Amino acid sequence: CCKLSTTILASSPAMASFNKRPRGEADGNSQAKRATDHFRGLSRSGYMHQRVHRRLHDKADQLGDRELGELGALTFNEQFSAIERMMPASTKQPRGNDSASPGNLFGGLSRDGYMQQRVHRKLHAQCSALSDKDLHELGQLSFNDQFPAIGQDGAHQKHASSSGFDGLSRDVWIQQRVHRKLHSSIALLSDQDLLELGRLSFNEQFSVLGHPGPNEAKQQTRGSQVFGDAGREGYLQQRVHRKLHAQAAALSDQELFELGQLKFNDQFPAMGLDGSDVKEHAPPMKQPRQSELFAEGGREAFIQQRVHRRLHPQASGLSDEDLFELGRLSFNEQFPYLGLAGPKEEQHQQLQHSHHLFGDVGRDGYLQQRVHRKLHGQAAGLSDQDLFELGKLSFNEQFPYLGLAGPQEEQQQLQQQRPHQLFGDVGREGYIHQRVHRRLHAQAAGLSDQDLFELGKLSFTEQFPFLGQAGPKEEQQQLQQQQ
Repeated sequence: CCKLSTTILASSPAMASFNKRPRGEADGNSQAKRATDHFRGLSRSGYMHQRVHRRLHDKADQLGDRELGELGALTFNEQFSAIERMMPASTKQPRGNDSASPGNLFGGLSRDGYMQQRVHRKLHAQCSALSDKDLHELGQLSFNDQFPAIGQDGAHQKHASSSGFDGLSRDVWIQQRVHRKLHSSIALLSDQDLLELGRLSFNEQFSVLGHPGPNEAKQQTRGSQVFGDAGREGYLQQRVHRKLHAQAAALSDQELFELGQLKFNDQFPAMGLDGSDVKEHAPPMKQPRQSELFAEGGREAFIQQRVHRRLHPQASGLSDEDLFELGRLSFNEQFPYLGLAGPKEEQHQQLQHSHHLFGDVGRDGYLQQRVHRKLHGQAAGLSDQDLFELGKLSFNEQFPYLGLAGPQEEQQQLQQQRPHQLFGDVGREGYIHQRVHRRLHAQAAGLSDQDLFELGKLSFTEQFPFLGQAGPKEEQQQLQQQQ
């Protein structure tokens, strides 16, 4: 019976198709399935970037799929010691006498750098008294284990409650304790890793996950904007003395920027030179006389003709040679030559300041949106700062801010002036008695000044229909009809 069953299965189409499948294809599918199981549905690279500390990526890349999966299941702190056990023997570095050096103990980091990354910040004071070996062993423990290891009970440290996150749910812990820019990167972290991540400062969280932090991004942005539209080379040409260009080329961006803020004369001592130390390749020239430099007009005429009028005080203190060099430049180039901001730079600074105050809408848009329309003429002459302060006030407060009467005050003044203008010396009451039919006095008393004035201009007969009432003639006609 067994032989018959085996024969039937072997001859079946499904079995024949299975036997025809290449062995390599079957093995490949099996290996891919096992790799997927190891990495929880992710690719090997994706799993390593999400679950393994970024400082261990080079070593982790040498592990097999199973070892890498096991490494990613550990916390970041546990991975450092675990990976040493998982590494193949052929790839481990021999441990000789050099292993005792701080550089090898701390993975190439300094002692302080290792302590900042691997030891809980509340234990830094106690760790300063530890030896390098003890500090290294402490850093191999998780943050929670470090407190009892160093003799602290950790009572001040809030341990995770039954929910795992100090009494909070996982989602609430993420919202409260993890920087919002990292939320998309921590979805696959284990609860323990997430707990430890949330106990770090926001800046430390970026470093642990291998992302540039807000401060680093800000510094990068600032570095690209140090020299403005001119760029580094343009800034060097405009703001640094030509004799110092070779030395300034080796400076960092920040150092070059600070050098360019100094006057030309101050730049030499800032670079450790006195001016005579810098030798130019050009052959020495005979010092020209003043008459040769400035022609017949002389020095004063040269300043008046060739130097921007706003620079005359500074130019008068220059030597003849420096003054001659200054006069050969365009007016715009003369300002940076003397270490001053030119008209274009001042305008650019004003525009930047204006944009900082008024945002994308600009000065005119801010004026239209935030200032009462009756004050636009006066506000146009204000400085940016005064206009900004004016726009922060309510419309009613803006009028006294500029020393003007507001709409409410004007209305009160008109109300005070209107009765005398409408009714003259007799006043409202006298006007009613003189100009309104006596039978309408009660209704007229409730009218506004303007309506009362219009009523008094009508004849007595016209006043009744004006107020929607029947006059004496109409009442007499109704009585006749009733009789």
